[in-house]
Amino acid sequence: MKYEVVLTEKAVAALASLPAPLQQCIETNLARLGDSPSLVSRPTVSPPYAPSGMMHECDCLLDDELHHFAIFFLYGQDETTLSVIGIGHRII
Repeated sequence: MKYEVVLTEKAVAALASLPAPLQQCIETNLARLGDSPSLVSRPTVSPPYAPSGMMHECDCLLDDELHHFAIFFLYGQDETTLSVIGIGHRII
């Protein structure tokens, strides 16, 4: 079952702050997440993350730097949407 991926304002801002090639990489991973969230994610652990939250991790290469992302999301009550509540980023 395919899920609709909806970004919160915080997630939209995090995505918008990235260079275009990294935005494209994240958007590709968001589509992958929507296609099969249970296969590409895991539950988050303890606070500060939302209870029952999930996390999808991915890496993107840009200018010889490896960027690691953690996409935090919740399953919607309607069981057809994923609400992305945050996008974490660091350079490895």
